[in-house]
Amino acid sequence: MQGYSAQSDKSNVPSLNDLPLFAAARRLEEDAMTKTDLTPPRRGHGEGSEAIEASVPAIVPAPPRLAPERGAEPEAAPTQVETPATVIAAPAAAPIGASVAPVDLAQDVGGGPKQKRRPRGQANRVRHDPEPQPRPLSAARLIEVVSGWTDQTPARRAALVTAIRHGEKIQAACPDKLRGLEAWSCAALNACLWAHQPRFFGLSQDAHRNAVSGLRYILIRVGHHADAGYGRNRLRPEWQKLYAALPTSERQRGLILFLRYLTLRAIEPEAVAPAHLDDFEAWCRTEILHKDAGGLGRRTAGNWAFARDAVPGWPQTELTRTGMRDHYGIPWDKFPRSFQDDAERYLTRLADGPGAVFKSGNPFAAMLARAKAAGGERADGQPPAGRHRSPRSVPRALKPRTVTTRRDQIKMAATALVQSGTPLDQLTSLSVLVTPLDHPATILHFHRERLRHKLEAQLDEVREDDLRSSNLIGLGETLRQIAEYVAQLPAEEIDELKAMLSFVRPAQQQGMSEKNRVRLGALLAEPVCTQLLHLPSFWMGGKAADPELDPKQQALAAMFATALEILLFMPARRDNALKLRLDTHLRRPAGGKLITDIFIPGRDVKNSQALSWPIEEDSAQRIETYLRQYRPRLAAPGNPYLFPGISDGPRNAAEFAAEFSKRVEAELGVEFNMHLVRHFAAVRYLKAHPGAYEIVSLLLGHRNPETTRRFYLGLEQEAAARHANQVLLGERGASKI
Repeated sequence: MQGYSAQSDKSNVPSLNDLPLFAAARRLEEDAMTKTDLTPPRRGHGEGSEAIEASVPAIVPAPPRLAPERGAEPEAAPTQVETPATVIAAPAAAPIGASVAPVDLAQDVGGGPKQKRRPRGQANRVRHDPEPQPRPLSAARLIEVVSGWTDQTPARRAALVTAIRHGEKIQAACPDKLRGLEAWSCAALNACLWAHQPRFFGLSQDAHRNAVSGLRYILIRVGHHADAGYGRNRLRPEWQKLYAALPTSERQRGLILFLRYLTLRAIEPEAVAPAHLDDFEAWCRTEILHKDAGGLGRRTAGNWAFARDAVPGWPQTELTRTGMRDHYGIPWDKFPRSFQDDAERYLTRLADGPGAVFKSGNPFAAMLARAKAAGGERADGQPPAGRHRSPRSVPRALKPRTVTTRRDQIKMAATALVQSGTPLDQLTSLSVLVTPLDHPATILHFHRERLRHKLEAQLDEVREDDLRSSNLIGLGETLRQIAEYVAQLPAEEIDELKAMLSFVRPAQQQGMSEKNRVRLGALLAEPVCTQLLHLPSFWMGGKAADPELDPKQQALAAMFATALEILLFMPARRDNALKLRLDTHLRRPAGGKLITDIFIPGRDVKNSQALSWPIEEDSAQRIETYLRQYRPRLAAPGNPYLFPGISDGPRNAAEFAAEFSKRVEAELGVEFNMHLVRHFAAVRYLKAHPGAYEIVSLLLGHRNPETTRRFYLGLEQEAAARHANQVLLGERGASKI
């Protein structure tokens, strides 16, 4: 048959036939034709392999799952591979886009009519005949089918049956993930297979990987997974030319599956549309087994954007995913200079706090004058009539992160106003954002509608109460502060603006979110709870001392063990934990003895509450081992941080948290994140001491115990009931009838 060339003009780039995606596809069909052992496709390697390995050999959209079209006579007799259970048709040659008919599970598994190939040139469409209706897949039915595959060795059939058993166990453990999806469909398996770490399902990494590989092979063979037919593992010539022009093999791997999808859909470069990326992502989610269809969509969009700029002749269509950021914001330097200057003066005052405008003289007198000016006090010290005096009328210096958020909110507000029709040159000052009051109403409406469109892509029905969010109220509060302290609007207009904010303010959180409750429940259950408590010593004595690991990997294991140890006895916030300094926060007595306590001053804490925590001797010894034996392998000379990053800074917070969570999840088999340790510490203490919210408030560094009570109320109910039971039993034992 006519095939497309897969040769590349780059010596360091493998041909298409050598890539895991296509090599596995060819091997699968060739083995089927020769009745050899059909070994499942192997995982891809190298950067971008995640985009390939979970899709091998998933190439073509799933063929029809109903009976073959009646009356369709093949042009030439196809090669037949007959088994007692099924009949598999593998045509010797097929044009691109053709489908090999799958095993028809609508028929009895013991046998049935042979599948017929469609005439050459006939459209490859899915039939929707009312009869026969396919019977739902089940573990028992799949095992029955696999047991009849006499072209497989007994050992291979046993391995496939084991994969089915594992798939059944995994789906049973994730009822909340199925959400009405058809059992054993690719969509259902994708929702469950990677919902948790393999340990959660009682499987090793290798057993889980083999189960996925086996399930993929089974579903391909029974027609419930997209397949690569023999002779259809080539890109169209126009796509092959563009593919070969990509400068690196990493870029090729990042786009190969999408280009193959476009080839199979007969979409030419000039016909590519933005919607094709969403279609491709849906295909990855529902027609093949893939760990992260959304991630693959994002990577495809990024590699496509690179190719648009770097490869001559590449289609200039911009690919965007549903829900993808549209970067609607107007760059800061595009606003009028007077608006920028006014905003910067306002932000500077927020950053400097009291006395910002007083650069000389008595600093105490300057702060007092600033406080009076901010509050507009009368001679008797009372607030002026008609004005609202808030606890923040006397401003304090805001932290750099908060100032950055305020700048972003000002830009979002100004952009919304311009996008809604206000000419850009009319934004001459901050006051324009709130005068007249139609402007803040327009800004809030703009962002509220953006939220509506986002939710409509996720929910069947969007209610008015859904259109409330912390982002909206944060934006609205910034507008209120500008109205009250910059534009100095009358009290009645401030009240009207506050009324607007009531429509976007989310309800105050009462207790922990359902997602965190589920995660925390899994973490508190045995044996996971015990494993977590002993995980630092396991890492320090096991992985950090593993001679098979290189010195850097040993040091990283010791670093994460130390981080978990500290978080378990001192449930600090992530940023505070990662920014611990040897010269400031970790204290030890003179003479080089063990560290005795950790102290974090209030200025470094989110709510300005200082944290002081003693360290027990065994924990201090574990930290000392890390400091003396492992940290020098990670830290540059002069770096003062306990968890050192590049040069003289701390570890990157996002990267550290992601790797930390990944390591804990791999050990425990449950979902985990760094902030969950704070909840873990609080609930453990409340279970042992029901109602001790004041102590837990100190444990977490909350200013107000009521915050702690509102958040954790009810989580210790079972422990409280057990305490009450013990009181009852004790009184019974001490009394007589």
